[in-house]
Amino acid sequence: MKLQILVFPDCPGRQILERLTSQIESSLPGVLQVEQILIDSPEQAGCYDFHGSPTLLVDGRDLDELNRGLPPMFGCRLYDGKSAPDLKWILERLEARMK
Repeated sequence: MKLQILVFPDCPGRQILERLTSQIESSLPGVLQVEQILIDSPEQAGCYDFHGSPTLLVDGRDLDELNRGLPPMFGCRLYDGKSAPDLKWILERLEARMK
């Protein structure tokens, strides 16, 4: 599976996800190919399924199913009021995709 982490250059969630990346990879060894993509314009956001920074895509689809089908958004994104999702939230959704 390919996990793409889409972020603004100065997004507070970026640093959190960078720290979580190694934990994600070690929790699912050999399963993920992780790539970080910097989004710096509304035009670039439109090229991806980008619903604010940070967005996590798995094989090109938003990890948060509630955002599927929505138009791209160039802005900040919150996860339960926080600037990034937590490790448990990410792993639960990744494991569900693997089934």
